[in-house]
Amino acid sequence: MLFKRVLFMCVASALCVMLSGMASPQPGEPVDGQPYRSITASEIMQLMEQQQIYLLDVREAEEVESGMLPDAINYPLSEFSLQMEQSDIPTDAYIVVYCGSGMRSAKAARKLCNMGYQNVFDLGAMSNWPS
Repeated sequence: MLFKRVLFMCVASALCVMLSGMASPQPGEPVDGQPYRSITASEIMQLMEQQQIYLLDVREAEEVESGMLPDAINYPLSEFSLQMEQSDIPTDAYIVVYCGSGMRSAKAARKLCNMGYQNVFDLGAMSNWPS
């Protein structure tokens, strides 16, 4: 019985050491098979302290009449690919996308990755931003 407890403690300790040594994903690094990362508002705030970011609102024009996040640029998903092709946003720029519910922002994030953008983040719904 004592042997099983000691063995369990050794295995549990080794697992804790392994897990604590794992680094969190780096910006732009794929997570769970996605070429982009989900990101929280607090992570965006931290990222903004270190990098210039482009905050892209992919809602349609009539939706943004009710307001946008500070410093966001509106690139509606219906015109997204064309607007990105015409933009001067470098492919290594840090880009955060958001929308009304999170569905369109995920589509926009995938489009950005397919266009060669390397540091793409998805905030999801605008409501994920603190008021």
